[in-house]
Amino acid sequence: MRLKEEKNNELESKVHELELTIKHFEEIIKNKEIQLTTQIELAKVYKEKNIISEELIKEKNKQISDLKIQISRNHNKENLEVNNNSKKIIEEFVNPLPSNREFNLPIKQTEIINHEDSDNIFMKYMDVNCIGKTTDAYMVKLPGVEKFVLPCDSKIVGSGWTVIQRRQDGTENFNRNWTDYQRGFGNIRTEFFIGLEKLYLITNAQPHYLYIYLEDFNNDIRYATYQNFAIDNEHESYALKTLGEYSGNAENALLTHKNKKFSTPDHYVDNAFNCAENYNSGWWFNDDCYLCNLNAPYVRGNDENSNGIEWRTWHFRPLKFVQMMIKPKTIK
Repeated sequence: MRLKEEKNNELESKVHELELTIKHFEEIIKNKEIQLTTQIELAKVYKEKNIISEELIKEKNKQISDLKIQISRNHNKENLEVNNNSKKIIEEFVNPLPSNREFNLPIKQTEIINHEDSDNIFMKYMDVNCIGKTTDAYMVKLPGVEKFVLPCDSKIVGSGWTVIQRRQDGTENFNRNWTDYQRGFGNIRTEFFIGLEKLYLITNAQPHYLYIYLEDFNNDIRYATYQNFAIDNEHESYALKTLGEYSGNAENALLTHKNKKFSTPDHYVDNAFNCAENYNSGWWFNDDCYLCNLNAPYVRGNDENSNGIEWRTWHFRPLKFVQMMIKPKTIK
């Protein structure tokens, strides 16, 4: 009888291992499907860009030709020097757009504008997200905020991901006030937080995935993916408005923080107990303070309940490396 029980236990253990393996491969397939969909959409956008580019090249070259004819006529009739106005026009048009089929847009800055003109065609396709970008940093301008650097990551889970937060060595202090968390802080090459106002503007412009990468001091890795991430506006204290469907192997710790407002030591809401002050960080604290806190103080080691960076549905030990990333669900 005992031998039979042992065999049954062994069989159940193997079945459980197989179930975990199948689940892991299902997650990989799901992520690959997302990447494939993104690449297909990206190809469509590139095709549209090429068409727009060719039309703009034709139009600009025509304007150059018309200007040359006009200047030549004026010269023959009156033999007058070109005035300052004409010089500016010439300088603007003497360098036609490149005739290659690659629609290379300037990286120096991105600006969203409201008026309808030819420049608007260019601005529409400048760097407002990380779709098609390599692991690097790009200058971005969004309505209502100063231009800022947007870091992209194509290494962890494929291309197209914008990094919004990173913890890796404790060099940056995350025990900040409300203004700092609202504006963003840190070094995008190491540890930083993108800023709540920017995050609100980006995630409310269109639906976004959220991907959270977690690594502990044993070099074990987990992840959590959410299908529809967005936060609310300043009036609502940038509450964690929506998460969407969860997938991953870290378990769904962030769910308990959904609809919770963001708190900092000098700006806490909903809780009589100031979780932000007691845990030295800004976060979407829940009624019990947290089940995960990725902005907590950086604590080295494997001591449980250290009040460091934690994802408690995985374990209660501090994490060594954390990266939060977002990605548009569709390409606009």
